[in-house]
Amino acid sequence: FYIDVAFGEATQTWESIRSVLPMDSARDCLIGAKLITLNLLMNQCDVLGNEIDYAVIQNANPVLTMKCLSSTGVKENKVFLDNLGSYGHMTGMDFLLNINNLMETKNPEKGCKILTFGSGWAGTYISSLITV
Repeated sequence: FYIDVAFGEATQTWESIRSVLPMDSARDCLIGAKLITLNLLMNQCDVLGNEIDYAVIQNANPVLTMKCLSSTGVKENKVFLDNLGSYGHMTGMDFLLNINNLMETKNPEKGCKILTFGSGWAGTYISSLITV
């Protein structure tokens, strides 16, 4: 059941994205695929982009990732980039390092919403929503 619902939502989301963003290049298709991942999560959690307190991304491709996040309504100043210049991209470790550093340095309040987002090999995209 979940797969059918998610697939239906993904199809609708893809069509709505294609109607706004022309998919003229591979880069445009990557942005579209990332937006589907984010939109599915945010729709399932009934959360809007302006309700996100922090966004944690991997330490790679910040320009493309920021474009995707801002397209969902997440403000650019909410994206945690403190480790980008210090550590760079460390494959699967980025998320753990960044979420740990965010919790230690920003001390998010109870009820704070943290959106995580990253991309992996062969066009895989992951996202999660954490409520502190």
